[in-house]
Amino acid sequence: MFFHSNIKLLRQHRGLSAEVVAVNLGISRSRLSGYENQTYQPGYELLIAISNFYRVRIDDLLRTDLRQLPVYKLEEMQRAFNS
Repeated sequence: MFFHSNIKLLRQHRGLSAEVVAVNLGISRSRLSGYENQTYQPGYELLIAISNFYRVRIDDLLRTDLRQLPVYKLEEMQRAFNS
């Protein structure tokens, strides 16, 4: 699973601090750091919130190594979210 590296990549890709993302998700910065560093696993509701926040399907968050995609493919994926 690629969840942990994917959410860190998406945060960095958007140029957001962990604090900003955590506030938007309604969690602490340390909790977000735990998700990014594989210390914690999110529950279903938070997983959905993260998917919506980054505009990436849950399946892609979990099963696709987004680090391997060219930037334009990642942006296409996000544009196609909920299309």
